[in-house]
Amino acid sequence: EYLTSNRYDLLLLDLVLPFSEDDTPSAESGTKFLDEIYYNPNINIPLHIIGLTEYDKAFKDSAQDFEDKLWGLVNFSLQNKDWKDKLKSKVFHLQSTKKEYKAFIEVENKFDVAIITALNKEFEQLKQLCTWSSFPFVNDPLVYYKFTLNTKNSNNIKIIACCINDMGMQAASAVASKVISLFSPSMLFMTGICAGLKSAGVNLGGVIVAKQVWDYESGKILDNSDGSFNFKPDMKCLTTDQGIVTRLTEFSNNKNILSNIYNDFKGKKPNSQLEVKFDSVGSGPYLLTSKNYLAKLLENDRKLIGIDMEGYGIYK
Repeated sequence: EYLTSNRYDLLLLDLVLPFSEDDTPSAESGTKFLDEIYYNPNINIPLHIIGLTEYDKAFKDSAQDFEDKLWGLVNFSLQNKDWKDKLKSKVFHLQSTKKEYKAFIEVENKFDVAIITALNKEFEQLKQLCTWSSFPFVNDPLVYYKFTLNTKNSNNIKIIACCINDMGMQAASAVASKVISLFSPSMLFMTGICAGLKSAGVNLGGVIVAKQVWDYESGKILDNSDGSFNFKPDMKCLTTDQGIVTRLTEFSNNKNILSNIYNDFKGKKPNSQLEVKFDSVGSGPYLLTSKNYLAKLLENDRKLIGIDMEGYGIYK
């Protein structure tokens, strides 16, 4: 019953057992139980099994069964205590192995940078940057891709990336939380298409970096006396890590890099040169095309340069 409902690292099996409560103990019962553990699909096989017996005949008869399965068989004795040392050695070995395996898995699944996109067309652009390899996770519907970037300073930066295949703050927040939990990245980025404000000097094809993100639909809705309603916003801003902003600012100041990106772009190039703008981005649940609604948002945040549907969820 325990083996069907739990997973154990070590099973100490007395070979001479009764088949049921009323039976006489016999070495055959222990051997049969050993076979059942091995072949019964409902039983969770322990990492290791050690058989114990003080009966020489039972030890001799069962030795081959244990040897075939690479499990251990120990001769128990009340006079000789060396069997205790053997058991201690096995326990210490299992403990050490589990620690090393856990450390290996943690290192294998630890990434320096995680990148998320909302839509597949954004993700396909990301995949064209380098040669990614798939990194599947059991029972996880998302498909992850990994890449190791070798820098000029001979540093290896491990990158993990995935596509949400959905728009909106809820989906973005859930996936970001999962990515952080699974891969423990030092930095998390989301990249993709957003709406830029011409009034803020943002040109088509330009790059927007959100120094802060706010949910423009957070607030309170009140009824007016004429039957209409009024929305009172509650400005909740989340800011970007200053270290990331500083690095991206240095990047944006390098006009040669921006020029190379513009010149190497394979699609239809915008008329303006590539620029990077840093300031406030508003997130909401709508694909926003209303100029009147946008004017209201600018009343609440004069530094607004872009609108998207996921940023606040990622920052949260």
